Amino acid sequence: MPTPGGVIVLDPGSLDENALPRRLVGREDELAKVVAALRTPAPGNGHVWLHGASGAGKTCLALHAIATVGLKSVHVSCRTARSAFRVLDAAVDQLRLLPSELTRERETRLRALRAGIRGRFAFLLDDADALPERELEYLLHGLSELSGASVVATAGGTGPLDAFHERLPSHFLPKVVEVRPLHAELLAEALADRARFGLAEGTWSDVVVQAVARAAAGDGKLAVQALRRAANFAEFKRLTRLDEHTVQVTLTELRQLRQAGILGRLTAYHRTLYQIVCGQPGLCANDVRRELAIALVAQDLPAIAERTVRKYLNDDLVPLGLVRFQRTGLRGNVFRYWPVDGGTGDRGSSS
Repeated sequence: MPTPGGVIVLDPGSLDENALPRRLVGREDELAKVVAALRTPAPGNGHVWLHGASGAGKTCLALHAIATVGLKSVHVSCRTARSAFRVLDAAVDQLRLLPSELTRERETRLRALRAGIRGRFAFLLDDADALPERELEYLLHGLSELSGASVVATAGGTGPLDAFHERLPSHFLPKVVEVRPLHAELLAEALADRARFGLAEGTWSDVVVQAVARAAAGDGKLAVQALRRAANFAEFKRLTRLDEHTVQVTLTELRQLRQAGILGRLTAYHRTLYQIVCGQPGLCANDVRRELAIALVAQDLPAIAERTVRKYLNDDLVPLGLVRFQRTGLRGNVFRYWPVDGGTGDRGSSS
């Protein structure tokens, strides 16, 4: 029965997208791979590179695996700490270690970690690909050489890792695991788990949870945010139940806010590419590059190489959930791009 007085949210923590869920749904195979890798602390090994679209559940998977193995760990967002020094400084701070020198040199933080860590340990680097290439290279090289340390990195793709291996092929040999977005049925199951603990009995239904899961298009973080915000809105309006309309309105608002926030952190080239794809959905890669060249002249911006355009599209905009692509042509070698809006379609397809 619905609770009196319009009380819908009973446990806000269960509806926090950053809170670890009680159960990991649909990730048995990926979890087994990560756990096996973390239990192999040989030189160069014992590390993991998790890649996939934003909201696919990479961080949850990493945290569950680290807990399963029983490792002590630190968790740093590379999107917030935008340099190797800041990442290392955050790790030292979390561990309450005192650097021998208080200078802003990253080597002093590495020395503090080297002296302060005992036994097996895990460094979880979230959004590792947000770091400049050379900064990430320094981190992966330095942390992977610490005795007993495992580095678990999450990223949108494998591009930075491939570049690292070209220069330092033997120092960091992680298990690479792709984390695909959950299908709507599994995402609905995961959301229902949160709803059972976070929402009052009788204030939500499987129909509403399934509607959220379908509209979120595999983005678990967006789905949890939408469920929480819709519940808070319904409670504010003194409603007794969540309905599909409230959820859909909330999802639309969240998607717009999220897109604006992501684009604001990217370069003018990313934003221009996104505008081109939104303005002409379904353009093939060659046409996107032609439109970009025209737009850059109009904006008085320098031209960029073809491989850079491909990286910005496939390694940045697609994993961030802003753009999706489909392979077409007789050999599947033609890429066409669409904006991700309203949860339509996958972020990538090989058909």
